[in-house]
Parts: sequence; structure tokens; C-alpha cells
Amino acid sequence: MSAAGSSSGPTLTHDEFLGLRRFGSLDGLRAIAITLVFTAHIGHQQLWPHLHGASGVTLFFVLSGFLITTLLLREEDRSGRVGFGSFYVRRAFRIYPMFLGVLALYCVLILGLGLEADRRDLFVDAIPEIVLFFPEHMVFFHPDGQPYPPYDGAWSIGIEEKFYFVWAVLAFALLAGARARLRLPVLVVLGGLSLAASFHDPLMYLAPYQFLAYGAIVAVLLHHPAGFRVAAACGRPVVLLPVLVALLALQVGSDQIDAYGDLYWLYGLLVAPLVAGLVVTRSRGVGWLSSRPMVHLAAVSYVFYLLHNFVLNGVESALPTGGGLPGSVLSSALAFALAVVGSTVVHRTFEEPLRRVGVRISRRLERRAADRTAQRLDPLAP
Repeated sequence: MSAAGSSSGPTLTHDEFLGLRRFGSLDGLRAIAITLVFTAHIGHQQLWPHLHGASGVTLFFVLSGFLITTLLLREEDRSGRVGFGSFYVRRAFRIYPMFLGVLALYCVLILGLGLEADRRDLFVDAIPEIVLFFPEHMVFFHPDGQPYPPYDGAWSIGIEEKFYFVWAVLAFALLAGARARLRLPVLVVLGGLSLAASFHDPLMYLAPYQFLAYGAIVAVLLHHPAGFRVAAACGRPVVLLPVLVALLALQVGSDQIDAYGDLYWLYGLLVAPLVAGLVVTRSRGVGWLSSRPMVHLAAVSYVFYLLHNFVLNGVESALPTGGGLPGSVLSSALAFALAVVGSTVVHRTFEEPLRRVGVRISRRLERRAADRTAQRLDPLAP
């Protein structure tokens, strides 16, 4: 019997967790997150603002912190080290083709075809920030009273990419080997500093990093047996259900869970035990999160995130603005369906093929690194 519990208990054992190759319930949470983001951009105001959809980005941050850190921890266990070259190649091919492709699309539409003429100058001014991979500056260093530049939704990508490229080195190069035990306290300190920044407007651009830190903390805890015994409690119904109820209450009951809101920090803090609980619970009640539609929406969520505004704006411009709530639901449902279809096409024809190129390059780098290691251990090896 594993120290983490029996195989028939309410949660997975530690060995079972380590054996998971996909976290199906987190696919569902990602699908919910992108749906929330979609509702935040709907022009009709009858219902959607009450969902506070911008908080979907907070869900993404916690998920990213958990998934990336888990990936790196497992690679370290498997290979004895993290291959930074292959890791960065995979991340670059995952993020930048779509990121730069959508930037090119904005340039065609705004600079070439003259759309969004009233925000053209704002977009031109923001291009250096976007190209130099600081798109969050469009939001956090934005002059009061001015509309945001087109492509301001890329701000979250700027936050995540810095986490990917800094955390990997900090945790798996500087804090490798005997210093690995410092990862958890370092994460707690970084998360605390980022949380403190959320209460000071000049430092607000640092606040989202607390959520990435929370996800990483969950990953570190679940990866090690002692931490797993603590974190796995989140998968028990007596813990998971109250966390879920509290999150739902905040989701629909407070307008303070977005950036600059008083409860921004609390919402993200509650997402962390939710992620831990969904990963380890055996409850059949979460099975729908790993259903085929949810998994598919999760798979295309990055493309959807970058493209849905084009579809939504097009549908809302084409359909009459009247009709009240029924009209809003109809146009929003149509836009959502078209955005899923369009994202699926782009995912299959552009995003996924390029991601696979990155995977092939990263595997080549891993083989070369393994060959170099073998030669150092045995100079006579071929």
C-alpha cells in the first residue's frame, strides 16, 4: 500500500499520480477558462458581465504554473537533468508562431486595410512592446482614459513567457541537486511578493506572477511523497466541494476578482487547491471535465484565445443589436461556435504542425545531449 493512501480511497496514490500522462480534468478547467474569457469580450451587456469572465486568465496562470513545473520535475526525475535547449525550443514553437501570426494579421487589418482607424496610432505605438515580448505593458502601463490598443489581449502571453523562461533556469539550474529543497520556500517567497504587489498600483504588473507561483507550488507538493500527503487532501470531497462553492460564489457574486480588484488575490489562491483536487480526486462527478468536447476546446484554447475577438466582433457587427437577452445569447452562441470551428482549422493546419516541428528539433537536441553525456562517461563510445 502506498503511503499516499489505498488504491480504493477518495484520491489517487502518489504512484498513480506520477503515472498520469495527461490530466483530463484540467483540460476541462482550461475549457472553462477560455469560455469565461470569451464572455468577457461580448459586446451585449445583458448577462455576460455578471460572469466576470476576465478571471479566466487567472485560471490559465495557475494551470500553466502547475503543468510546466510538473513537466520539468518529471523530466528531471527521468533524465537526471532538464534539457533547457529542448525545453525552450518546445515553448518557442508553442507560443510564437501563433503570437506573431496574429500580430501580422492585425498589421494587415489596421495598417493595410485601415480598420480600427481610431486606434491605429495606439497600435503603432504598441508594436515595439509586442515585438520585444513585453505585451503586458499595453495594459499595465497604459495611460488613464485612453482605449487599449488592438491586440491588448496578448498581455497574458507576456506574463506567461517570462515565467517559462525564468522559472526553468531558477528552479532547475540554480536550484538543482542539493538545492532543490529550496524550490518550495523560494516559490512561497516569490508568490508572497507578487501578492503584495497586487495591493500597490505601480507594481500591479507583477501581481499575476503569484498565480503562476501557486500552480508551481501545487506541482512541487504533489511531486514529492511528503508534499503529496498534504496536497492530496484537496481531492477529498470535504475539501474540494467547499473550495468549488467558494470559487463559484466569487465568480458570479463579486466584481473584485479581476486585476486591480480587492479579491483578485483570493480568487487565484482558491484556484490552487482546486487544481490539486481535480488532479488527484477519484470522484465521478468531475468526469465531464475530461469529455471529448472539453478536451477539444482545451486543445484549441490558445488559438481560440488569440482569434475569438475577430469572430465575435464580426458576428456582432453583422447581426442586429436588438433582441435583448435572447438576441445576445443567439449572437454569442453563434460567435462561439464559429470561433471553435475557426480555431480548430487554424490549430490543425498551422499551430499543431509547427508545434510538431519544435518537438522534432527538441528531440534532436536531447539525443545530441545524451550522446555528449555518454562520451564524457566513456571516451571510447562511438
